[in-house]
Amino acid sequence: MKKFLLLALISLMGCENPQKDSFLQYLTKVHEFDMTNEPPRNFYLINLNSCSSCVDISLDYLRHNQSLDFDLILTGKNETFLSSFKKLDYKIFYDELDKAFKYGLYTQKPLLVMVSEGNVCKKINVKDNEVQNLSQLLKCK
Repeated sequence: MKKFLLLALISLMGCENPQKDSFLQYLTKVHEFDMTNEPPRNFYLINLNSCSSCVDISLDYLRHNQSLDFDLILTGKNETFLSSFKKLDYKIFYDELDKAFKYGLYTQKPLLVMVSEGNVCKKINVKDNEVQNLSQLLKCK
């Protein structure tokens, strides 16, 4: 039993935050987009199958604030929402099969992820009342 606990502890020591890397793995494997040599970038992941009002709040905010510095990742299948998001002036990564779930990124609320120097520096589940403050959340520190 002691050996097992020691091995578990040693394996965890090399893994700073396993959830931290899941987003980068998702980008690389699902969207074939590697952030290793890319400049800092912000991503806003929205599950199109979550509650309609949750998606509507983000859609409305993005429609009126198209100068925000991030890319959209849309998961799930909802043609109505998808066509509305495609009209916006943002780069869109589309995950129709909702593979984000496999990487532990599934959430009913949007997920804001900031990547800098090839690492996730901030990850926030954005509540409905925080959507209006997205521009203020776009800071890694």
